[in-house]
Amino acid sequence: MLALVVILSATGQTSADSVELSPFQQFLKHKSPNAQIEQADLTSDSTPENYSLVNGILTITQHAQELWASSPDWWIDSFDIADATHNGKINLVLSLWKSGNYGPSNPFWIQENDPSVKNHLFVMEYNNDAFAQVWGSSNLSVPNCEFSFSDIDNDGKQELVVIEGEYTEDFSCTGKYRAIWKWNEWGFYNESRSDLHS
Repeated sequence: MLALVVILSATGQTSADSVELSPFQQFLKHKSPNAQIEQADLTSDSTPENYSLVNGILTITQHAQELWASSPDWWIDSFDIADATHNGKINLVLSLWKSGNYGPSNPFWIQENDPSVKNHLFVMEYNNDAFAQVWGSSNLSVPNCEFSFSDIDNDGKQELVVIEGEYTEDFSCTGKYRAIWKWNEWGFYNESRSDLHS
């Protein structure tokens, strides 16, 4: 017969309560369930994929087979499907939260990666039978509360339209600014920003 032993501390808390949470685990305590379902054909095989975002994890399936799933170390708020990089290929664009300013390797001038959890924008593309990241931001200076793509200036290219907020202790996002971002060869640059309430 197995018995579960719980050790109480002098304060009455279990030993599990005293385990220090990582910045990302602390972040997850503030997030509410989310969901977004879409279909698109990024694989260009005339059969659309299913894009299912549930509680921060995005899964892409086709014919009941998983093609890609987001990292459990990310929380994806939302995604959009558009030709974000203007190369004629449709991209999967993610607004996500993660710990660390950069990916697995820092730029040579950065001594230590920032462990705090901040908002990022990642651009994915389907190439060589796999989804891969083609561009990703470091920590955004302000979080994206909402984003979409639209040809604002009628030049035949879609701009990134963002409702931006501010970082808060509870990671909530209230829109303060409307910003237009344009793609150039290496990433997005800000075209304009205006106060939502003016």
